[in-house]
Amino acid sequence: MFFRASACLAVTIAGMLLSAGPATARHAYFGFGLCPMLETDRHSLASAIKRCSYNLINPNHTEDKASSYYALAQLYHIDRQYDLAIKNYTGAIGWWHEAPEPFWARGDAYAALGKTDLAKADYDMAAKLGAARPKAASDLCWARALRGGPFDLAMTDCNRALGARPDDDTALFARCIVHYRLGEAGAAIADCDAALKIDPKLAGALYVRGLAKGHSGDAGAAAADLAAAKVFSPEIAEDYAVFGITP
Repeated sequence: MFFRASACLAVTIAGMLLSAGPATARHAYFGFGLCPMLETDRHSLASAIKRCSYNLINPNHTEDKASSYYALAQLYHIDRQYDLAIKNYTGAIGWWHEAPEPFWARGDAYAALGKTDLAKADYDMAAKLGAARPKAASDLCWARALRGGPFDLAMTDCNRALGARPDDDTALFARCIVHYRLGEAGAAIADCDAALKIDPKLAGALYVRGLAKGHSGDAGAAAADLAAAKVFSPEIAEDYAVFGITP
């Protein structure tokens, strides 16, 4: 893990990630270290951005700056504010230049702006830094699926991760999310089915499978999955809506 635990971890977002099951808990630790939501608006990106921005200028904020910059960058990225995401990924890289995550993410932001040369340079550096990490493909598959793309790269990451380890429930669930975002309900259901065979208590997989079943016209099965997901994580619908994963 490249980014240390931080109070900049969002209670809402980390809770959502943890609800996916123990196998994905580590992503709340570094992959999506987001800032605490304001209590009056737990599920608002704007609130989280405000808190993360305050952390960076607050002289009493003693946590490592890499996590704070990376957290703020991810929030801007999710909100499609790519220039601000790039600025803060660069800030994270300045503090922790040996971590591949901010290079991958900054490359995605550059690609979204059509800056292909800069994107390629970041992807090349990320690949070099992540070469020794056996779960790099799974981590990247998850991050891109949750953040909302690029979906072609997310699918490649997921398939590569599953080629190396077919029982990787993180990659199966992430690919389920990608299929759902692409409107491929049947494929989403199949991947969430596989993830849930490995861990039947993956609340996130139950929730996304329920959404996919709703789109496939199976209202009864959809309602059952959504109800089961809420047993494990009562605010799961609100948590996933932050990432644009909605019915």
